[in-house]
Formats: sequence, C-alpha cells, structure tokens
Amino acid sequence: MPGRIPILLSMLLLLTGCPGEEIIVENEKVNEWIYGIMEENYLWSDYMPADWEENLLYNPKNFFKSLLYDEHDDIDLNDLYSKIVFTGTDSEHQAWYEGGSEYALETPDYHYGFAARLLAPSTTFCHITYVIPGSPADKAGIRRGDCFRTANGLHITELDQLEQMLEEDRIVLGFYYPEERDVTLQKDFYYDNPVYFDTVYALTPKTGYFVYNHFTDGDNNSYYNQLREVFSRFHAEGVEHIIADFRFNGGGELTAARKVASLLAPGSSLGGTYLYKERNVSFNRTELFEEEKLLTATEMQGYNCGVQSLYILTNKNTASASELVVHCLRPLYEDAGLKFVHAGEVTEGKNLGGMWYSNAVYQWEIYPITLRVHNVRQVSGYESGLVPDLPVMEYSSDNIPVTDSGYPYITLGQLGDIAGEPMLRRAMDDIYGIGGWQDLLPSDQQGAAGYPAETRSSAAYYSTGTPERTTVRYRPMTERRER
Repeated sequence: MPGRIPILLSMLLLLTGCPGEEIIVENEKVNEWIYGIMEENYLWSDYMPADWEENLLYNPKNFFKSLLYDEHDDIDLNDLYSKIVFTGTDSEHQAWYEGGSEYALETPDYHYGFAARLLAPSTTFCHITYVIPGSPADKAGIRRGDCFRTANGLHITELDQLEQMLEEDRIVLGFYYPEERDVTLQKDFYYDNPVYFDTVYALTPKTGYFVYNHFTDGDNNSYYNQLREVFSRFHAEGVEHIIADFRFNGGGELTAARKVASLLAPGSSLGGTYLYKERNVSFNRTELFEEEKLLTATEMQGYNCGVQSLYILTNKNTASASELVVHCLRPLYEDAGLKFVHAGEVTEGKNLGGMWYSNAVYQWEIYPITLRVHNVRQVSGYESGLVPDLPVMEYSSDNIPVTDSGYPYITLGQLGDIAGEPMLRRAMDDIYGIGGWQDLLPSDQQGAAGYPAETRSSAAYYSTGTPERTTVRYRPMTERRER
C-alpha cells in the first residue's frame, strides 16, 4: 500500500489547480486547434495518424511534428517545410510577414544584410554574394566578391556554422580580399527592397535586365509598383528580350508571384490559366485541381512588354515562388512559339506552398503545406530542382587564384556587368551570338548602370557542377487567407 502513495499523489497533481494542470490543459487545447487546422487544410491530411488523440498532452511542437507526412510508398516526397512557432513574449520569433498584416508589408528586416557562400565544400574560405543597400553590411563597405576566412575568430568549414553565427546580434568577419581587415557588424533594421537592380542594354534589339530578390508586394503595393515602373521603362525603350535574375530569390507570396508572372508572360497568355494548385481534397486527382489565372491585359495596363524571349537566371538559392515562375511560364512561352531559356544552376526544388494560421489566445502559429504547384500542363515533379537549359556556374573551383598570403579568392562582377558576370554573359551570348554584344554595346555600358566598366572580372564557366548554398534567406511560398 505505501508504494502506491507516489502514484496517487501524481494523479492528484493532475486533477488539482496547480501549474502542471495549466500546462496540460493548455497543451490539449492548442493541439486540438492545431489538429483542426491540419485536418481541414494540410495537403497530406489523409495520411495523418489515426491515433492523434493519444498525443494531445504533447508539447505543441512535438504534437505538430507527429502529424507531418513522412514518406509513404504511394507518395513521392516528405514534408520538409511545414513549421510551428511560439509567438509569446518569451519568444524571439518575428515572422517575415509581420507589420500590421500577415502579408509581407513594407516593414524593416533586422539582420546584417548580406549573403555568403563557401568557395568550395569543406574549405575555410567564404565570399560575399550580395549586399542589401542600406544594411549594416552595406554601411560597413562590404561588397559582392569580398572574401573572408573567419567569423568571430573561427574558421568556417560548413555553411551551417556561419548560419548559426548569423543568428547572433553581433558578428566579426575576418576579410582577406580585396584587403585584410576585420569588420564588426551589429544587426540593425533596414528595408529589403526586392527590386534590387535594373538596366536596359542599348543593343539592337534591346535587352532589359533586372534582379528581383523576393516575392513581396510591399505596403500598398509599393514594391510591385516599383517593379511596374521598371517594366514601363522596358516597354518605353522597346526591349525585345528580358533577363530576369532570380539567383538570390528564396521565394515569397503567391499573390506577388502571380503579378510578376503576368509582367513576364507572353501577351497572348494574359487572363489565361498559368498554374494549378493541388490540395488535400484533390490529391492526385487532376480533374479537381484549382486553377489560377494571370492578370488580364486590362489589369496589366500595358506593363507587360510582349517580348520575343525570356531568360531566367537561377542557382541553388532560387526556391519556392521563384521556381514556380520558371516552371509555370515555360509552357506558356513554348505554346506561344516564343523563346524561353532557363540559365545558370539547378534550383532548390520546392514545389509546395502553405498558409500561416495564428492563435492569439495561445500565442502559437503554424505554417502547414496546403498546396502543390503544377503548371498549365498539370505537371509538377521538380522536387530535386529545376535543371537549366544553359548550365552556367558562377565560377569554377579549378584554377582559383590566390592572394600574396596564399589564400584563394574569386573575382565576381557586379550585378549587371556583362563582362564580369558569367551567367549574364552566357544569356547575352545566346541572344546576340558569342561576344556579339561587345560590338553593339556602347563602351559606357560595358559595366552596368551605376557601376564602372572595370569591375572585377571572372572567366565564364559554361559547365555543370554541384551548386553550393549561400546564406540567402528562404521565404515560404505563402498564399493569402480569404477575409
């Protein structure tokens, strides 16, 4: 009998008004809310465990994880993207869409404002791939192509190491190229405008080039309106070819993707279907897929340029909504008899989208995968990434030069500089013939607008290879909830 006392005491603790009871009751209520959202919206809802009620007392993170799809014989991928976050006062979570609305208003980011990449796997050398204007990195004078060897005094051998350090509020980078110096960065707020760069090359015919870094409409469509101004200039100058640079685009809003796709699509496709969404109610049933249409010609108000060819530049950072645009525009160009070219490196391989759901009472948010993307031919299947038509590496790990100290470095051209940018140059070679653009382009445009012609150059490597990740921020492909 005495041996039963601890057991009875434990039972009493669960039944009385103690702190433990509050946790159990709250967990149960939060988890019931989670299950209700997942049952109604999760792409793989039919594959959630039947015994889910036995897990209602789990911590919500563990309960949510227990519901996620994890490889069945009759389905070809796992769920790697659904997520749950606690948003209470003790949480450091700040969703990327916060700012008075859940749909990516024009609110400042809090970070360092640069992306970096290892020169080669398992080395101790990194280089900067891009810097966001107005960010702490920009203000510190860091530029694309700068190389560093240490972060907080440690040699970086894996990108995961650097990404963990970037979670801290302060970091010290030890640069060795183009000069040796230590740079101390403190996180701060800045605006990450996705319309990063644009120019028109004064060739015959003309080519428009723009760099777009995430799919965000901005507050009152501020970013989208700025992008429309870019296309207005393209249209006014009569560009016949467009090169869209999505190398640093980790995804974003489906609504923004639809608008960008409408700007880039063949004019004859406007108003027509450009993608299908597969949901749990239509799982593997193409006849029930939900179609989405491009904006109409009237809605586009002349911003669509009706070009003869579209080139899209990608690498391993190109993910989610940016992959959607590549995958869904290709058949529209082919059906219209126009040229569509995907150049660069293999993309990430995320053909799934989701939606954020929040519970203000319990301060939890979940992002379940709610759809799979298919193009107008009802084809998806790019879970391993989209393979380019013109494979181009930004640089080759062979023949990398070294500094006087014996450290390897690479020479990256500034974005928009044809001579210094292998991917951009490969696209221009395909349009005008190899080197043909050199005789046509005025000397003052050999470098991109706003940059000198004598930027750091790099040999062209038109070859395949294993793409490396960078610290580019991935943004979940997010659809809006009906109001």
